[in-house]
Amino acid sequence: MKMKKAPTVSIGMIVNNDEKRLSNAIETILNQSFEDFELIISDNASTDNTENICRYYQNKDSRINYIRQSRDLGSEHNIIFVFKQAIGEFFMWAPSHYSRSLNFIEECVEVLKSDLNCNFVSTPNCWIDDENKKEKYINFSLEGSVYKRISKFLDLMMNSHACFYGLFRRSNMEGVESLAPNYIAADILFMMKNLLKSEFKRTKSGLLIVGRGQSSRPEYIATWQTKFIHYILPLYDFTKNALILIMKSRDILLYAKIILFLKLMFKNIIVHIIIIKYWVKRLKIKIVKFK
Repeated sequence: MKMKKAPTVSIGMIVNNDEKRLSNAIETILNQSFEDFELIISDNASTDNTENICRYYQNKDSRINYIRQSRDLGSEHNIIFVFKQAIGEFFMWAPSHYSRSLNFIEECVEVLKSDLNCNFVSTPNCWIDDENKKEKYINFSLEGSVYKRISKFLDLMMNSHACFYGLFRRSNMEGVESLAPNYIAADILFMMKNLLKSEFKRTKSGLLIVGRGQSSRPEYIATWQTKFIHYILPLYDFTKNALILIMKSRDILLYAKIILFLKLMFKNIIVHIIIIKYWVKRLKIKIVKFK
């Protein structure tokens, strides 16, 4: 039996009840200038028209591998699932509410093939509806020493979508399984693990368009307050695990580790303010309704 040739790039798309945005996300992948890829779509037990849309595109393009889950795995486990199906040299996640320029993959592959010290790369990115506003593009890279990469990342981690949804060397991806634990910002810890190993770079052209998902909403953050410690340190679980990573690193000096610790504590304060504003707003709404 003839073995199927592995594609250069594997793309994992996770979707759950997103019929309105799904077609656009699929088409911005199928129409890429770089064509040697597989698109793995894992439908997380959708109840809308998602299945029909996916099967329509699968019948049109042999590069699509559509898998419908019999039950809701949860987004984190679905993210891990599509990664485990991948066979390409390079890998990227592509949520159904994101889209990208048609040269996205080509630009990213070019960087990874020319720079063996770089393990993940992305184009500039922006929020949806800001595609034509270049002044709003986010295009930071994370280069230099391990300390410089981690320090800059902690400063900018609230806008690090392109780091997670960029193109990776699949064999060098670090900590995919760690995305499953039940705590907020597990994806940020995943990115830190990869930054400890290598640089994150940007291409000069191309664009990743980030859709606004539930994680951008204050109420989503508030739902993760499941322990008493979360009311003191909202990012407690992430902070603890991030500190373990930092302290174990032999490439970061002690004084630099202290600075990174202080930055992690500051991020907890920022998230605390966001949550307090959310609860105050909810309280005001309830008072108005009561009156």
